[in-house]
Amino acid sequence: MATIQLFISDTPLCFEKAEFTFMEETFVIEKQQLFEKVDAVMHQEVSSSLVSLVEKALLTLEAIGEEEDYFDLLYLTYENTRRSLSGQQLLAQPFPAVEAPCSRSLMSWQNRS
Repeated sequence: MATIQLFISDTPLCFEKAEFTFMEETFVIEKQQLFEKVDAVMHQEVSSSLVSLVEKALLTLEAIGEEEDYFDLLYLTYENTRRSLSGQQLLAQPFPAVEAPCSRSLMSWQNRS
């Protein structure tokens, strides 16, 4: 299992960054993006950042030849690092776009096996 840390503050409402440590590598997407409210726009921005982090992790797995570790990415969890109410609201909604790169890579890996 792998965990992505989300840094979201309430006042001001800001998506600061997302951080993911996987296979001894740390991937960070710095945003410092302000929002007026937790809504679909903010959710999309967070989701896009999560997808980017997962894609970086997948590229790392492919580069080092550890494709069997794809399974760790299928059970991603998210941490509301700042323990903000806004972060809690965002994490109450699913991030289906994050699952897509993992599913594609897993199917590709299974076809090669």
